[in-house]
Amino acid sequence: MSDEAIHLLGLPKKHANDHRAWNLSDEFSWSHLIRVPRGLPVKSASNPIIGPRAGKWDSGALRYIDISRYGNYFYLWYCAGPTWRIGVARASLTGFPTTWERFDNPIISLGASGAFDDVQCISPDVVLDFDAGEYQMFYEGYDGAVYRLGLATCPLTSDPTVAANWTKSASNPLTFPAAADQAQGTLKLGNLYWMQYKTTANLLNVATSNSKTGPFTDRGNIVALGETGSWDASNITLANVFWNQGIFYDFYSGSGVGLPLQIGLALSANGFGAFTKELWNPVIPVGAAGAWDDAQITSPAIIMVNEKFYIFYCGWGGAGTPESIGVATIP
Repeated sequence: MSDEAIHLLGLPKKHANDHRAWNLSDEFSWSHLIRVPRGLPVKSASNPIIGPRAGKWDSGALRYIDISRYGNYFYLWYCAGPTWRIGVARASLTGFPTTWERFDNPIISLGASGAFDDVQCISPDVVLDFDAGEYQMFYEGYDGAVYRLGLATCPLTSDPTVAANWTKSASNPLTFPAAADQAQGTLKLGNLYWMQYKTTANLLNVATSNSKTGPFTDRGNIVALGETGSWDASNITLANVFWNQGIFYDFYSGSGVGLPLQIGLALSANGFGAFTKELWNPVIPVGAAGAWDDAQITSPAIIMVNEKFYIFYCGWGGAGTPESIGVATIP
């Protein structure tokens, strides 16, 4: 994409959140015709890499994840049952992507009685804002009746694995165009916050704001249900977006009638309007019978490290099998 096109779209030449500037090797590692990394995701033989821990705050299902890198660490943000609070696991540069340090306390806990998030805190979605010098975590708070959008921040100079370093915004709950099921996949592009969310019609829409505290304005649908009989004809949910060199890569969970949740990919050159779904979706299908992830796969989160893509996801093997986190790579 030319500098002029990037300027007209209002996109930065370099996006600070886990991405890096274009270089000559991109001409060989990316296809201009299909605009996706060559090859399909390959699941790690080490899966699942993170699972529930008996007797800890995250003893239930693990779900709703995001991935970030800052300094010498990778951070895997996740939500866990049975009380549905938000925590983080940390990996060093040498331990990534399969060796993660766990912590005994969640970093985002339930609000006080009567708060918008006094029943659940789920769906962590983290932006690294280098201008403001902080981690900005958007999350969904639930009060037993409706989900609403919240924000918590932590200084980049502080340890994000320590709960005391996180502060919930005084503006919570944030003004959003609808009572979103989950806000999923947030980017800060220049001064614009771009956030997709699931609608009550099981679609993915996008909302934008010029401020982290909103208000967020709906900008329309980006991923719709698939055709009748397709793998994503009934439900689209739990998505995450990755931006690189002017292309939006939207990994999303979808299911059809009688079919399990699996992960597909849709792309866009500007982040608005209908995204183009890949022909070989789902790109990450459920595992073979008997595998830890043979019942459903959801909650994708993607990061690029040294020209290689890592897609973290939540898998479930049916009744009696805990919902855990795995990783797939491209190439």
